[in-house]
Amino acid sequence: MEGKDLTLIINDDLLTGIIMDKWTDALADLKSGIIDLLEKVAHDKFEFPEHDLRWFVWKDSPTDIPQKLTKNGGLDNKRSLLMKAKGYSPNVIKLCERLDENLYTLLSDLEHYLYETERIITLKDNLLSANISLIANSFCDRNEVQEHLQIISTENIENLVQFIKNTCVNEKPEHGQRDINAIVLARFLFALTTLCPNLNKCFTSSKVSGFAITNVKWQTICENLKEESTCVWSIWADIYKTKIPEYMKKYILREPIDGLRVHWIVSEWEKVTIEEEAGEGKQIKSEILVPYQPSIPLQKFLTVICKDLNKIIPHTLPKRVLQQIIEKIITELFNYYLNSLKNIDLRQKQAFQVLYDIKYCTLLMVPRENKILNELSSKTCDAVLAKIDPFDYDVFNPFIHINIRKSVQRSLLIFGNLVSHLEQLHSILGARNEHANNDGGKNESPAILARKKVTTKENTRNDSTGATIKSGAAAFFGAMGSDWFGGSS
Repeated sequence: MEGKDLTLIINDDLLTGIIMDKWTDALADLKSGIIDLLEKVAHDKFEFPEHDLRWFVWKDSPTDIPQKLTKNGGLDNKRSLLMKAKGYSPNVIKLCERLDENLYTLLSDLEHYLYETERIITLKDNLLSANISLIANSFCDRNEVQEHLQIISTENIENLVQFIKNTCVNEKPEHGQRDINAIVLARFLFALTTLCPNLNKCFTSSKVSGFAITNVKWQTICENLKEESTCVWSIWADIYKTKIPEYMKKYILREPIDGLRVHWIVSEWEKVTIEEEAGEGKQIKSEILVPYQPSIPLQKFLTVICKDLNKIIPHTLPKRVLQQIIEKIITELFNYYLNSLKNIDLRQKQAFQVLYDIKYCTLLMVPRENKILNELSSKTCDAVLAKIDPFDYDVFNPFIHINIRKSVQRSLLIFGNLVSHLEQLHSILGARNEHANNDGGKNESPAILARKKVTTKENTRNDSTGATIKSGAAAFFGAMGSDWFGGSS
């Protein structure tokens, strides 16, 4: 018995050594591939950039849609259209394949020692197409080796993550350019869980029937890799956020809010006809101009940010990371308005446009549960309202409220990258028929550009008995106490 136990120990050590050596080689080869790629993509003239994937996403390929769809994905798991949708460029796919091939070699060696294999002939032979049956403890206990494989695999994945953090996305990376590195490696870490099937195999027990039992450790690995991917995306977001103040200077600060040309603003406003009931049953008609869309400087500012996000396939960004960018945008904007309003006197028409911009940005980009940004929005609105006559505000408020909702609805096509709470926003905006023209016409197409000059049109407000426009301080404070976006329009 002692001799047999010694044999098992020796063979156990032998297989552990094989696992260690193969994983060490695989990891070294992968690191080499990562370094080579990061050095290439850092050059501006590299024809396959990672920080602007439009060359990949918007280029049609014959392989985008496979000729044959299999039930469980199979080889189609890497079809081009799916990779485009996930933001996995050919560069990232090659890195995953590089590790996968090395792990295939490792598993093949273990298979030789541990398993008796009856292979099924397929177009592309791999471990996943093999029915594996145990040789009854030919060399050692299979479960022990499987555990060694999981432990060593986990250690090497952790080693990979540390290599990325300490040498590739740290403040002074040893290779490549930090912001581009973060984009590449955030995608790569996330892609490993789906594009490297032999990594999955390292944590999976195979049975004779061909079914696989996924180890809980594999689920943990997947969760950790996704979390590390999000952390690396956050590094990129921190770098990108430094551009936002620069865009503010270029598009917002360039035209101070008290320098907004009144005739230019008003020409883009909506003409509304109001009917009021005066004494002795007489009807008085009057016309007012109401803000209809965000100011041009604000639109330019948001557009340039959306263009940047379009380059990296924004729907693949983790929601948490996108929210970081949005919070930076809102904070910069509202703090600018707050500081500017302390030292200037706005004309009332200018103040109405600024108020519109603030409310528009709040509805478009700030979820209801974000108390900090909503409080900042309210504080900024209060600063603007101090520049507006309370009676006029009470007259304009219902029409501004409706126009903001319509404007946000139209903007979703262009500025949708900046919306992290889309489902909530849809519930706030309600059904499309709520935004139909007052004349009963069709809804405006969401494809209408936000900068489209609005043809002056008339809306009629008919105030019947008991609905005469309120005035004075009571109306002002009553309006302040209401929820801007609450209730129906």
